[in-house]
Amino acid sequence: MDSTEWRFGPFLAEAVQESGLSLREIGRRAGASPNRISQLIEGGPGTRTRFETIYKLSRVLGFDADEAAQLAGVVRPKNWHPADAPLDSRWTVDEMLDALRDRFAEVTRQAALDVARPATAAGIRGRSRTITRLAELADQLADIDEDGAALVRGLSDQLNAQLGEED
Repeated sequence: MDSTEWRFGPFLAEAVQESGLSLREIGRRAGASPNRISQLIEGGPGTRTRFETIYKLSRVLGFDADEAAQLAGVVRPKNWHPADAPLDSRWTVDEMLDALRDRFAEVTRQAALDVARPATAAGIRGRSRTITRLAELADQLADIDEDGAALVRGLSDQLNAQLGEED
């Protein structure tokens, strides 16, 4: 994609401006350097990024990651889920919980669709991976936010129960 087609930059610039946050703060929350965010805004020859980066920026700035990815000419990997993005220690507890709630809702919707057909090995592995991530996060949160840890444990228990019902 050449720089004349780089439509993600103006979109990102507007989101940054609307947020009222500095590039430094956005970078801290998204796990990206302020210079990298500037590069993405400015575009230029060969400017590219990954879906994971767009997703992290979307969590901080509140835009739709899929829409932004389309503007950047990036395709969401077929089996990618927000829970697959590494949990960044710079995320706030609320940001982590929001990401996990989103994944939980997606898994729950998928489970409802799977009722009419047998569960696939890939589907079961995905749910199992989510349950494992939830359990790990609950352990990490226990020292800093017991309420958040309890919420995460509850989500994990609900997913475990759904998997048990499908067997």
